[in-house]
Order: sequence, then structure tokens, then C-alpha cells
Amino acid sequence: ADHPHGVYVTGILAASADNAFGVAGVDHGAMILPVKVLDEANIGTTFDVAEGLVYAADQGADVVNMSIGGWGSERILRDALAYARDAGSVLIASAGNGGLGDADRTWPGASPLTVSVGATDHNDTRANFSGTGDALDVVAAGQLVITVNPAVSYYLSYFSGTSAAAPIVSGMASLLLSLNEGFTHDQIDQLLKLGAEDQVGPKDEDTPGRDDFYGFGRVNLAESLSLAATVFPVRIDIDPDDELNRIWPSSRQEVEVAIWGDSGFDVTSVNCQSLGFGPAQASALECEIEDENGDGFDDMVAEFIINDTGIACGDTDATLVGQTLEGTDIIGIDKVTTIGCGDADE
Repeated sequence: ADHPHGVYVTGILAASADNAFGVAGVDHGAMILPVKVLDEANIGTTFDVAEGLVYAADQGADVVNMSIGGWGSERILRDALAYARDAGSVLIASAGNGGLGDADRTWPGASPLTVSVGATDHNDTRANFSGTGDALDVVAAGQLVITVNPAVSYYLSYFSGTSAAAPIVSGMASLLLSLNEGFTHDQIDQLLKLGAEDQVGPKDEDTPGRDDFYGFGRVNLAESLSLAATVFPVRIDIDPDDELNRIWPSSRQEVEVAIWGDSGFDVTSVNCQSLGFGPAQASALECEIEDENGDGFDDMVAEFIINDTGIACGDTDATLVGQTLEGTDIIGIDKVTTIGCGDADE
């Protein structure tokens, strides 16, 4: 008999509703493209995973759920992830079951091209096996999650691990795409993070804002769907000339924030005067339109005075809000490192 892992995962994501089996998937209307990259012992190679990613992308998979882990950042895997992202797939991956620091070690979840998902229990507390680290994006239920039983069709099973948490988020991504099939990976990523509930766990781990134990928080489908219906997420880059997104409020007062335009978003529709940056929502001084990243689409670069933005010290996230000229609310989020306050730069 083959390994049941894939069936458990698929049941959480997309088991049909009203089936009298006591389980329904997060998006029980989703179409499933099964791509087998592990053998009957649940073992596979980096090449197998990379080949599966390319195949899924070529078949037009909207969301790729990767309830797998344990590989490193081999070139072939990095290239396959980039290929799938470029093809338009939303990439969701497990954060690993190795506990502290595992989110940064376990690929493909450790890749910045994926949404890395950790696990919580029924108390909203981080499961002790759940991978933590800088790569962790969000957490979802991952302990004793009800799913289908692959052996006996009329029984249900309980499944634990970040492999169980990832398909919850993949199902959410699928539902978000049902509202707007034009949403990109980055936009889905932001909707998941912005809709997540912060500080649901112990205060020493689940600190305000993003942290290494809960990421941006425990996902909340209702909140993310509500955001998707009322707010258009845009992709931003704080200080596009600095790959590390560093800002120095005490010594350099200005910062540029780029809003990336693409085939699905025309930046000339943005009302520059509506833009606010940081918790204090500092107003934009001026905006310039140009193809900043050379992709053939116009981008908007807005300049802000940053000594009054209220952005925390150290590694944190910063939000840009605003409106289009037609009145549609937009929002973008990006990681930033604040230098020159407290011990953030020591």
C-alpha cells in the first residue's frame, strides 16, 4: 500500500462537503492536481521535488501546496521555485517539524519565494514540533486536524504536523483567488499576513507584530476574505536601492517606497496625496512615475519623512496605505530594518 500522507493533506485542503464523513476541506470546490514526488516510504530527492514543481506550473496550477521538507537550498530547487512563481503559482510550504529554528533550515519552506506555515494546537499555542525562525510567515492549526481516512472511506483520521497546517493556508489561498483570479503570489501573501490574528499565543513568544514563533500570526480566513473584498494589496519595496531595506530615522530623514506596477496594476491610478507610511502614516512628500525595476511596467516611487513614522527598531514590518484616484483602498507590506535606535544596529 502507498503512503497516506498525500491523502491526509488533500482532505484538509479540499475534501468535498456534505459527505456524511464528518470532514470538509477548506475549499471543498477546489480542483486537485495530484503531483507525487515522494515514494511509498514518504521519501524523495531534491530532483523529484523540483521536477514536480515544474510539472505543476506547466499544468497551470494556481496554488502549489508543499507539505514536505528536509531539503537544502540546492540550485535545482531554487530554480524550480522561481520557475513556478514566474508561471503564476502561489507557493505554500510547511515550516518543518523540527522545532526551534527549523523554518530557516527546511526547504522549500525556508525559501523567500514561499509562504512558510507553522502549526498551532487547539489552544492557539504553537505546537512544540512547529518550525520557528526568520523564514516563518504564518501559523495555522496543525495538531490533530480532522481529515479523510485513505484506507476506509467512511472513517475520518486525525493528522498532525506542519504538513497539516500548510493545506489550511493553501485552501485559504484558493478561496482568495476565487474572489479575484488575478491576485498574484505576493498579493495572496499579504492578504494572509494582514488578516492573521496577532498575539494569540504566550506573550513571551507571540510578541506584537511579526515574530519568529508565530510569524505574522495565526491565519484567519474570514478576515483575509474581508480584506480581499475591500482592499487591493499592492507590492511595495522600501528603499528599492537597498536590498536589505534599511532605514536610519536618526541620521537620514527621507526614505523612498516603491509601488511596483505590473500587468494587473497600473500605478498611475494611485493618488499620491492619499499615501501614508508606517504606523503613524506619514504623508508622501512627492511621487515619481518611472520603470524603476526595468520590467516594462511603470512604478511609483514615493518619498516620506521617516522620523515620525512610528516604525519600531530592529527587524520589523512596515505598511503603506492609500487609495487609487477612483477611491479603491490599497495596502502594501514589506520588511524593514531600522538602524540607529536602541541596540538594533549593534
